[in-house]
Amino acid sequence: MDPAKKVWGLLSSMDRLQGTAGLIEAAKIISQEASNLGLDVVTRTYQYDGKETIMGLTMPLGWELTDGYCELVSPYNELLCSTQEHTLAVVPYSPGGVAEGSLVIPLPDWSNTTGKIVLTDEEPLVALYKASEKGALGVIWYQDRDIDAYTYRGLFLNESHLEELKMIPMVQVKPSISKKLKRLLINQNNVEAHLEVKSSFKLEKMPVVEARLNPSEKANIVLTAHYCHVGPGS
Repeated sequence: MDPAKKVWGLLSSMDRLQGTAGLIEAAKIISQEASNLGLDVVTRTYQYDGKETIMGLTMPLGWELTDGYCELVSPYNELLCSTQEHTLAVVPYSPGGVAEGSLVIPLPDWSNTTGKIVLTDEEPLVALYKASEKGALGVIWYQDRDIDAYTYRGLFLNESHLEELKMIPMVQVKPSISKKLKRLLINQNNVEAHLEVKSSFKLEKMPVVEARLNPSEKANIVLTAHYCHVGPGS
């Protein structure tokens, strides 16, 4: 098998979100495979610490997800999403927590969301700030799209976010589930949901793998690629 295809195939099966242990493991694989090809390899280590700024971008904190799910509890019981199906059932970098309550679609000013579970397609970080400000219990996020699949859209919280926000859990449902929930909200007086996210923030390494064809050359052509992504993925 072509070495590049071998590495691509292996990495695409892995969860390697920014700031997670999976990213560290992916860096080790890339470094080893590049070395096997005879390249001069150096791994430079930065930090996912929520504070360091690199090229104008503040690094998020490290984050690790253990489990997460959301279920409908009224008017009937039904599992809506779970990390057993896909990691993206939890919005990446969601705070951990448990929430249960009435489900609502927010008004433009979110004034109806206090003490509620919110169903929204607003940008995740914007939605989390609004939920925190209005005292919502949890957020069920979705994105309308042509295919019935989860969307890779994360919060990527840094230290200042944690100081400003309440720790509200945020899960994601597929478009078909969001449509079902909207229909329920039209036809039922009380729709209730329960969601739970088991996650934690941490200090984590950010490995950057540098591989050179000819390290003695002074002139260089530099090719870059990011290898962070949820699995299975590119």
